[in-house]
Amino acid sequence: FSSGSRHTRCVAATGVQACALPLSAEQLVAECEDLDAEQDVRARCLAVVGTADAAAGRFDLAAGRLARAVELRPADAASLNNYAWVLSHLPGNEARALEIARRATAADAGAADHWDTLARCARLAGELEETVDALDRARSLQHAAGTPADVRADVAIRRASALFDLGRLDEAAEAAREILASDAPEPVRAVAEEILRASTR
Repeated sequence: FSSGSRHTRCVAATGVQACALPLSAEQLVAECEDLDAEQDVRARCLAVVGTADAAAGRFDLAAGRLARAVELRPADAASLNNYAWVLSHLPGNEARALEIARRATAADAGAADHWDTLARCARLAGELEETVDALDRARSLQHAAGTPADVRADVAIRRASALFDLGRLDEAAEAAREILASDAPEPVRAVAEEILRASTR
């Protein structure tokens, strides 16, 4: 993201002016580490840069920066969640991603996004029961928060798919029917139809 928005977001997150322009991401990370400030302020600064790296698809860089942020603030749920999400995009880190995602939901069990990340990490680690449980928690929180339909549909179809892969075919079929009765987007509805057909053969 632009240097201007980087400065604005870093200052908003940390409350300090250590992100003074002009700075590259690498320079900003150095400034974060060199801040004459409390540990949690340095961690927030690193988390901002790491999250921006992740949004730009620079997962290796993001992982290093978020790992350092988590080291400095080990109970920060947002940093833990973002770190787990980044690790889930780096092959070979499935077990570590799941561990970190579990820590994120333990730190903040009221964030639907954290349960969504846990579901992704559990699925990649082959933990299908945990995947379904995490998606159930995400669905419940999304419903209470009035989350947009397309986001809810994504969680719903992933849940139906996990149920199918677990061999819980009656539940998978019911989940697919719920999706088809909703205002889910057409691509999600197409997958739901496939799951329903396969579950009721």
